Amino acid sequence: MKKHYSYLFIIFPIAVFIIIRFLYGFNGLYGQDSYEYLRYCNWLKDSFHSEIGSSSFFWPVAYPLLGAAFSFFTDASDLILQLISLTSFIISLYLVRQILLLIYPEHQRDITIFVLFTLMISPFYLRGALFIMSDSLASMFCLLVIYFLFLFRRKSKAKDLWIAGFITVTAFFTRYPTIILLLFSWIFVVRNIFQPFKLKTILISIAIVAATTLLLLSFKNDNSRGLVTHQWLTEWSVFNSFSSSFITADGIEHDRMINILYAFISFFHPGYFIIGLFLLPFLRKKDFLQIEIKILLASIVIYSFFLMGIPFQNLRFLMISFPLFSILLFPAFERMYAFVIKKKFLCISIFTLFSLIQIALFIYSFRPFYIQNKLEQKIANDIVSNYSPTKEIYTFSIDPALQAYDVKNPICNLWQKTYDVFNKGSLVLFNPDAFGEKWKGKNPMVNWDKMNRDNLLVELKAYQKGWRLYEIR
Repeated sequence: MKKHYSYLFIIFPIAVFIIIRFLYGFNGLYGQDSYEYLRYCNWLKDSFHSEIGSSSFFWPVAYPLLGAAFSFFTDASDLILQLISLTSFIISLYLVRQILLLIYPEHQRDITIFVLFTLMISPFYLRGALFIMSDSLASMFCLLVIYFLFLFRRKSKAKDLWIAGFITVTAFFTRYPTIILLLFSWIFVVRNIFQPFKLKTILISIAIVAATTLLLLSFKNDNSRGLVTHQWLTEWSVFNSFSSSFITADGIEHDRMINILYAFISFFHPGYFIIGLFLLPFLRKKDFLQIEIKILLASIVIYSFFLMGIPFQNLRFLMISFPLFSILLFPAFERMYAFVIKKKFLCISIFTLFSLIQIALFIYSFRPFYIQNKLEQKIANDIVSNYSPTKEIYTFSIDPALQAYDVKNPICNLWQKTYDVFNKGSLVLFNPDAFGEKWKGKNPMVNWDKMNRDNLLVELKAYQKGWRLYEIR
């Protein structure tokens, strides 16, 4: 494949983004987390210009902070955050290519084909480039750290280590679990630099890490406790590895497979790596002899071990480790490609088929998020258009979306506390079908049951996916 084909790394994602953002009107927002990133980005942006009160934010700060930093280009914070995700995805494609070129410098053509075919149109990985979520940015930072650590190992240039240290801290403050994925790489490198003549390199690296940490902590406002009170830490247990049902502060969850299987085999999920299983017969023991590959393998195993102890499952947690896993299978892909390229028609047929399947899976997997986004906008617009902004709204889960779409009504969150009295004339926005089992015995359902028992709820409107708007009379 000619070198200019690598420009598809830019052209294809941007084309998808233009279609999704401007033709279908998807602004990247869905669910509580994405709206919280947008809200805190706007708060940071406002705090740059004037003194305002403190704001609570539990999640890592780097993603909304980066959005706020670029806010001087436009007031559309959602567009800025979405473009950060898109740009991170594009850079990640190039970084995987560069890491592979470091390890296999003589295979440039096949590497480009591999990245185009496996990462660029990976349904879940591509989908993440369109969301206002920190996953794409965190994935890019992890790849940058790996790339510069590998450069340092080969060339021993101190600047590569310093850059890796700075980006590692930034990755951590983008998504906390990145430190688990990067831990082994750092252990391996640090083991080789503790020599007297490299003392200056070590001290400067420590200073860079400390300064970056303090800087980003300062933007956490009064919310640094999230670093140590996150349920990924407080509820982690090796015994979770053999369970598929969990009861946590976030409700009751039932998954299809036990955690240990989810953590180690989900890389082969069709949404990530549909061709992965077909590459296994082409793997060879010698594929794992190079030190960089051993580092990546160990990093993935450590991270997967961490995932299997978390009391819930989410396939998007694999976004930061999936590119590293794909790198491990490049030699197998190359052998398969060499096998099918001998028969041109067979080669074209296979690659066309798998490409079409991946694009179809991308559309299929993206559709629920698109529907949710449009539903959240419709509910918010209905409330703004039809009801007085003085009416209280008792709700749960969807309240960040309401606030993002300019609903000015006072919000009473049904998760934060139990209410003794519910004010008559107030609105209730709830999804009893979706919350009934998951939140059984928790504040949302305790409040809902009490509300139904003590008040007359008149249904005003029913929406998709089980959401209903009521009035208390």
